[in-house]
Amino acid sequence: MLGNGKRRRHAQGGNAIMATPIDQIGQHELNPTLKALAKAGGTTDHAQWMRSGKNPALLMDFIREQVILNRKNPHEMTVESQLAALSRADEQELVAGNNHWVATSGKCFERLARTAPPWPRGGSSFRSLRIRFGRGTSGVQQTFMAHLLRIHRVFRDVNDEYLFLKHGGFEVSPPNLLKGDHTHRACVEWVLIDTSKHRRRNSVSDVRGRRSLADELFVMAWLFPDLIRSIDGDESPDLFAAGYKTSCKQLGEDGVPMLSYKRDLKSMIIKFGNRFNCFTNSSVPELLPHTHHKM
Repeated sequence: MLGNGKRRRHAQGGNAIMATPIDQIGQHELNPTLKALAKAGGTTDHAQWMRSGKNPALLMDFIREQVILNRKNPHEMTVESQLAALSRADEQELVAGNNHWVATSGKCFERLARTAPPWPRGGSSFRSLRIRFGRGTSGVQQTFMAHLLRIHRVFRDVNDEYLFLKHGGFEVSPPNLLKGDHTHRACVEWVLIDTSKHRRRNSVSDVRGRRSLADELFVMAWLFPDLIRSIDGDESPDLFAAGYKTSCKQLGEDGVPMLSYKRDLKSMIIKFGNRFNCFTNSSVPELLPHTHHKM
C-alpha cells in the first residue's frame, strides 16, 4: 500500500489510467467494499490473512490476473482475417524470394478454417498459429530465418543487431529449441497464447518450460504487428521467446531472444536477452492448453 498520496497506473479497457492507492479512498467507498467482501463470505480471519507477510502482494497479483482475464483483447482477429494474413504472407514471402518459406497447401487452409478454436478469454490471450518448416535442427534454423525475414517485411524498420550482437563482434549461436530440436516437425496449426505470464519472477530461467514460446512468438510478431507496436514496458511488456535458447561464446552465457519496440524511433527490436532477467517490464509468454490438429 502507498500512504504518500502517490497514484498508480493500471489498465482498464485497454487504456492506462491513474488509480488512487486504496488507503486514500474515502469511507463512502470503504464501507461498500467491506460489505461486498462480507457478503462473499469474508471474515476477520480472511482480513488478517490479507495483512500478513507477502499475502497483500499475492492478493493484488490475483486481482490483476482477474482484471486481465475479464478484459477484451484489442488485438482480437477473426479466423477469416488470420487465414487471409497467412495467405498474404505466403504470397509476399515467395514473391520476395524468401527461400526459407514454404507455401501453405489449400487442404491445410481448409483444415485450419474447420478446426479453429474459439478466441480465448482474457485481455492478453491470443489465438495464433505455429508455422514450422523442415525437421530437426536444420528445420529449427529454417523456421527461425523464415519468420525473421517475414518480420522485416512487415515492420521494415527492425533492429536485430542486438540479437546477433553484430556491433561488438560477438558470435551468437543460432537458436535451438529448449525442448530439443528433435521435437521440431513441419506443421501449420492453431495455438492459444497468454502474453502476460510471469511478469513477476526471479529470472526467465526460473519460469521457462515446455509451454514457453519459441518460433510461435515470431509468428505473433508479424501476425499481430499492433501488439508489438503497443509495447511500452508498462501496460504492454517486452516479450521473451523463452522456448528458444542461444549462447554467446565471448560472453560465456546463455541468452533468450526478446522482442521489444521503440516508439520514438518506430523500430522493432529483437535482442539477445539475459536469461536471469527479473524485471517486470517484460513477460515470458506461454502456450495455453489446447487440442490442436497438425498438418
